[in-house]
Amino acid sequence: MEFFDVSGHWDTRKLQELLPENVVKNIVAISPPSPWKGTDHLAWGISLDGSFSTKSVYQSLSEGQHTSNTVFRQVWNWQGSEHLTSDDSCPRCHHHDETVIHVLRDCSYAQCIWKYLLPPNFVNSFFNTDLKDWLMQNLTSKNDWPCLFGVATSSIWHFRNKLIFNGQSIPMVTVVSRIKDRSEEFLKVTKSNILPRNFQTTGNLYIAWSRLPTDFVKLNVDGFLYAHRNNAACGEVFKDADGRFLKGFSCNLESDLAAAIKFINHDCSPTHLCAPSSRTIVSWQFACSALFSYTPFVKLT
Repeated sequence: MEFFDVSGHWDTRKLQELLPENVVKNIVAISPPSPWKGTDHLAWGISLDGSFSTKSVYQSLSEGQHTSNTVFRQVWNWQGSEHLTSDDSCPRCHHHDETVIHVLRDCSYAQCIWKYLLPPNFVNSFFNTDLKDWLMQNLTSKNDWPCLFGVATSSIWHFRNKLIFNGQSIPMVTVVSRIKDRSEEFLKVTKSNILPRNFQTTGNLYIAWSRLPTDFVKLNVDGFLYAHRNNAACGEVFKDADGRFLKGFSCNLESDLAAAIKFINHDCSPTHLCAPSSRTIVSWQFACSALFSYTPFVKLT
């Protein structure tokens, strides 16, 4: 109890004397213990109801996976269609296993297409690198080549699928022409300043930050709802008149209003993440009811 103030809230000053600031922020974000909330219980932090399940562990591990490989970040950031397959042999030359680098670059069919598209200064190094260096070299180069490169790799794979699944063999000259047309269309869109129709205005619209009076504090609030997982979160940032950060927080929210009402009226499991909040609301309801029950009223005539 020595880390609470007289009102029952965390004593931030005492905590800051003993703990790093990031730890203090995590503690302050937790609802402080109170006799009204009952005893503490262990809860599984990555599930919505505080109960452990193998499914929640799997989802957490899957969502938390990320790669530090800059090649794949470049690939997934490319604006275009995606194609994946796991066939064993090349459907065109039948002389090699159909690895990614073979079907997209080293097959004789792909090589002829690239020779039509490559800038003169790219020819020497283009066919002499492994997959990782090949992707990085072409996706991070200057000018418009990354767009043309992405369209070409996507198209080569697309026409490979046409051959396997539909038996269609498209002439290389046709493929090259379509690649050039598609890349020009992509570049035209990405370089244009066209706004969506709903956002077009007849006049000029200027958006800028305006300085506040010196004795004012600005509060920015934002939130989101992830409907697929039925959860929500919100955050607030306080700034002074010069725009400097003062305080801020973010937290998860209970997005199901019916569930929130049910918790208040009928309580919830002590391991549920919303248990401290719901019991705080219930305790305030009880206190208010008791106050009004014993408040004397005077009848006015």
